[in-house]
Amino acid sequence: MTKLTIIKDYREGKTNHRGMTETLAKLSKIYYWPNLQKSVQNYINTCDICKQVKYDRKPLKLKFNITPTPSEPFEIIHMEVLKYGHAKLLTVVDAFTKCAQAYVLKSSHAIDIAENLLHYFSHHGTPDLIIADNGPEFDNGLINEFLTLHKIKIHFTTPGHARSHGVIERLHLTLGEHMRLLEKSKRIKGPETVARATLAYNRTIHSATNKTPIELMRAWCRIERDLPIEEDMGAIADRIRDEKLERTEKINKQKEYRKPRELKPGMKVFIKNLIRRRKSDPLYIGPYIVREVLSRHRVILGKETWSRNKSIIRHLEEVRVRARKSKECK
Repeated sequence: MTKLTIIKDYREGKTNHRGMTETLAKLSKIYYWPNLQKSVQNYINTCDICKQVKYDRKPLKLKFNITPTPSEPFEIIHMEVLKYGHAKLLTVVDAFTKCAQAYVLKSSHAIDIAENLLHYFSHHGTPDLIIADNGPEFDNGLINEFLTLHKIKIHFTTPGHARSHGVIERLHLTLGEHMRLLEKSKRIKGPETVARATLAYNRTIHSATNKTPIELMRAWCRIERDLPIEEDMGAIADRIRDEKLERTEKINKQKEYRKPRELKPGMKVFIKNLIRRRKSDPLYIGPYIVREVLSRHRVILGKETWSRNKSIIRHLEEVRVRARKSKECK
């Protein structure tokens, strides 16, 4: 029997693809050859079945970018379309005060988005920057022309990467909660539910600022009337900026012991199974071949059977590297 056959028979026949420690402990009691540990490790690391079915306990390490922090209200806003039941809402959040607005849309067409944005601007003024997902309702000629007219920049978040739009994702969870409570307890439905839920959110103290969005939007606090506005807002801006930098640094320092692995063209990877319908379905599918590494943590992938014109783009967090088989496993 070859080394490969011994390891394969034990892992696939007796233990159903167990891990490195257990496999090595059992085999070392029965067999011995030079570099036994390396042989077992190479075999397990290059097992495609394990890569597709098991959880990825050593994902690719990403370097998070520090996003700009606003220094005043309505300098930067986030927007997205929220689907709630049969209704579609345009939700807008100010990045500084966390003040939110929600507008019931007739449709998700660009003209309806532009009309509601104009309504928002008429109350709060035009921002310097809008952060939105790259859905067709935002990434189109009409919206780009509308924002250019008002000298507003727009930044699109990475597709399928909710954390880069966390401010508004958190708002959606809270708004949905409030609307369900209103429908259940007060029997309120329709546009009134949206208005009341938004008001309840804006009246709640936010954990990032320790004040309600309405208080910050009005630039004065009902309880501390004698506190100078400039001093109050300046202190809040500094605290928001410091807390955000602290959180980002903490994330970047986590798991520093792991050596980051860079993707290069030609490498083989697996990707998350985004259409997984049952728990029995594999967590990852593939393998795919890396064709090009893009900016913003994205990568172009293909298959050996695909033409050069056919490809897919995925975020690095959806990618799992396939280890190359060494000579020990051949």
